[in-house]
Amino acid sequence: MNNLGKVYRRLGDLDAAYEMSSRALRIGVEVEGEEDPSTLLRMNNLAEVLRAQGNIEESRKLHEKTLGLRRKVLGGKHPDIVVSMNNLARVARLQGDREFALELYKESLALAERVAGDQHPLAAAARRGIQESAAAGQESGE
Repeated sequence: MNNLGKVYRRLGDLDAAYEMSSRALRIGVEVEGEEDPSTLLRMNNLAEVLRAQGNIEESRKLHEKTLGLRRKVLGGKHPDIVVSMNNLARVARLQGDREFALELYKESLALAERVAGDQHPLAAAARRGIQESAAAGQESGE
């Protein structure tokens, strides 16, 4: 179900993506528990569906929850934490919270380089986020 939700999101069928992703998360919480890494993956995916739907506030709340739980469950050094940091930073930037996004991207980049290497796509995503956040600040005159 979780993978089907991702497919629907990529195809642009966001209602079906939401349905599949939210159902997958509910089942994950019931069967595996909220702190299971598989459940946290489902939580992340639902937050991304919410972002794609334009429900930025709910997406941010769910990304914040996912990041907090991943840090608790996985410790301080894990690629999934980098994913959550990048996703939360992206949503924060969409909300206009550029400074928070920029700091989170910088933290994400440092962690990505430690856990995956400086050439890994996670590090590249953080670098791209830093550049986009900085550019957004220049465009707004900050």
